[in-house]
Amino acid sequence: MSASGNLCVWNHVNIGSGGTTTLTEGNLKCTMTGADPRTTGTLGGTCADTNGWYFEIEATNIGDGALTVGIVNDIRNGLCLGEQIHQRSNSYMWRSYSSGQFFNETTNVTSYGSFANGDILSFYIKSDKLYVYKNNSAVVGNVSTGTSGLSIGGTFFFPAVSRTVGGGGTSICVLKPNSDSWSYTPPSGFKGLTAKDLLLAEKVDPSEGNGSNKYHDTIIYTGTGSTRSITSLNFQPDWVLIKNRDQTDGWLNQNSVSGVGKTHEWNDDGPYEDETDCITSFNSDGFTLSDDHKVNASTEKYVAYCWKKSADAGFDIVEYSGNGSTNNVSHSLGAEPDCIMMHLKSGSDWDSTMYFNSPSMGTGEGVFMTLNNAGQTTTYMTSVSSSTFTPTSSANTSTKTYVAYLFRSIPGFSHFGEFEGNGDANGPFIYTGFRPKFVFFKAIDATENWQIRDTARQTYNDGTADRIYWNTNAAEGTASTASPIDFLANGFKIRGSNTEINSNTIIYGAWGDVPYKYNNTRA
Repeated sequence: MSASGNLCVWNHVNIGSGGTTTLTEGNLKCTMTGADPRTTGTLGGTCADTNGWYFEIEATNIGDGALTVGIVNDIRNGLCLGEQIHQRSNSYMWRSYSSGQFFNETTNVTSYGSFANGDILSFYIKSDKLYVYKNNSAVVGNVSTGTSGLSIGGTFFFPAVSRTVGGGGTSICVLKPNSDSWSYTPPSGFKGLTAKDLLLAEKVDPSEGNGSNKYHDTIIYTGTGSTRSITSLNFQPDWVLIKNRDQTDGWLNQNSVSGVGKTHEWNDDGPYEDETDCITSFNSDGFTLSDDHKVNASTEKYVAYCWKKSADAGFDIVEYSGNGSTNNVSHSLGAEPDCIMMHLKSGSDWDSTMYFNSPSMGTGEGVFMTLNNAGQTTTYMTSVSSSTFTPTSSANTSTKTYVAYLFRSIPGFSHFGEFEGNGDANGPFIYTGFRPKFVFFKAIDATENWQIRDTARQTYNDGTADRIYWNTNAAEGTASTASPIDFLANGFKIRGSNTEINSNTIIYGAWGDVPYKYNNTRA
């Protein structure tokens, strides 16, 4: 499989509402009028990459000094539609106005000077640092010596442009993402912003004979009412979640660590139960089902979400016994987890909780997975590390045992993050670095259900909005205020105002189909 030749261009599905933005020349040229139009790039480089990324922007017309260019990280990128992207947190942008203003997040730095029509602005990002040059002369830091670069946060960065002063002028710039268009040559090791240069773990790289479908897949099937095997997976699953799409019926949750004889109703606060008539075995290419109504009632439709436990794919399952005090529980992810789902295995009823590593949550807040409640300020996790996690007494009672599902983001395969909904049919675009196959959503500052969307049930971008709730036993349905989702080559775009996925602060977890490095969008 050959890598995609997709270049980073200005993103036509992530254009802010201010002024007017027109994209031409393959979306590399951006023309802006009015006050506060804005957009970002279609491709995100990894901020922490130690080899480095490089791109240029030609300031074709500064337009009364209003042209403002630079980078934003993934948090600000997701806010592009609803808010300004300059002089904001997670934003690093240079404005040509007056004697020049560089917005290092919310700080306005004037010592870097300005730029003029025809100037070539070069941006280097390496090891979480930003360096900026004008016409090949250092302005912000020195990339050759690695000194005085600006520290940037976030997982990904994106080129960004806005017009930040009103008036009658027109601002024009051209994005130069790769060596075919560069005016200058970066130091050895720096990559252009092209899909073929995206970082991708070998174990999920299709060109290495691997791929995401060896670690995660979503399948749909129709029940037979008698024992049958599902044989369409390319791996032996360690975790399977099954939902009856047609009926009000509880989620079936089983994993290989607890064993096939232990079942759990994902949406319920009860413990795991001894039950042998749902999934009866995990097989090399799937799993075997009995005739239980939760998984295999005759003629009824089901969806099964399946994962393989593997550090390479950023997923582990562990069981632990609560001790009521400090309890360092070991895991095998090899990096700090981004998401931990903690469930009751035995003991009195307890609502499952989630630790989530995002700006609005982290160790200071958790959210119930079995309820529609907003995030709770009660702490459920004291700390996480590359080898352990330490739940507080809220998830560590001495009379109970627990099952924890742990995840970390894997470039090209999975990503966990948050975004701000805008309540508009032109909803946020969220970059993942792959074409998503499965996404969960939860509003953490409002009472809203957990929503699931996937490409097994929505086979193409047709404007439908079929959703399943993670926290209830409800059948599949269409949201009362429809919010279709477009699954794109590099992420997803929300196309409706449903408050469950497009209002308030939303956390999400996404698993991919094909990495953007090799991808094209869906129809």
